[in-house]
Amino acid sequence: QGIVLRGYGSLNHARFLLLQVQNATLAKGWLGTLPLRTSEQRPEAADRCINIAFTAAGLKKLGLAEDQLAMFAGEFNEGMTGTEHRRRILGDHGESSPEQWCWGGPGNDGVDVLLLCYAGDEEALNAMVEREVGDYANRGLRLIERLGTVKLPDRKEHFGFRDGISQPAIMGFDEDGTPGNRVAAGEFVLGYPNAYGQYTDRPLVKPEQDTQHLLPVAPEAASHRDLGMNGSYLVFRQLSQDVHGFWNYLAEQAPGKFAGDRTQACVALASKMVGRWPSGAPLVNSAQADNPALADDNDFMFVRSGDADGLKCPIGS
Repeated sequence: QGIVLRGYGSLNHARFLLLQVQNATLAKGWLGTLPLRTSEQRPEAADRCINIAFTAAGLKKLGLAEDQLAMFAGEFNEGMTGTEHRRRILGDHGESSPEQWCWGGPGNDGVDVLLLCYAGDEEALNAMVEREVGDYANRGLRLIERLGTVKLPDRKEHFGFRDGISQPAIMGFDEDGTPGNRVAAGEFVLGYPNAYGQYTDRPLVKPEQDTQHLLPVAPEAASHRDLGMNGSYLVFRQLSQDVHGFWNYLAEQAPGKFAGDRTQACVALASKMVGRWPSGAPLVNSAQADNPALADDNDFMFVRSGDADGLKCPIGS
């Protein structure tokens, strides 16, 4: 799971292909040709990387048995639009209801496979997509949607705040930093102990079901082979962010509540909502004004920093 471990920070161009399986035999042949992992080469040294994800419907089309599919998490099998309860807890109602979605909703063609392609430049990205997918029909696939990306300047997200400051350190992979700040691999990747020393439920199969002897032995069940090991759950959603609406709302709410002119007041209120100033400086260590010198400051604890009541950094931010 290179995207989980490394983030592909040097591969600034990406494309996401939403695919539908129309011929399972051809699709499985195509899957066998994908360069999904490297041996000795570290992903950050490569000029391109590919990750692949499947929906529950996609795995079923490719031949995964019902009893094995049932071993995945309920949220995965149910999907985002499976029940009214799921829609409600995700906030998918009104203008955001699945019936309004461009893809993935009940009125759209079903998505079975997601191909995530990353490269160092646009030319390499285009070449990789054409080589690995190319003629969809001859690979048993149909293209549902092709989504690109736009790199924002100065590590900022759409609302103008510094992004990518807090990244988890994973035990067994990231050995730098404070041990107390490392997260168990099983919190992200299947087949490894989580923070409680337990293994997450995942598909385990009998040895005779692994006809090509490709699967590792399940670490907590030696009599079974681990179909889920090194896999991870992925949520893929396309969101619309109303940047102008956000700042216009702040322009109405901030004046009179925060010091400075209207712009300064808006930035102060926005920072209270985010928990950091636009530069990235945390409110806990710079409560009154932005301090770019603290842009990457991540060495603090809210309570230990004397902010148990959230007076510097609101608890809900």
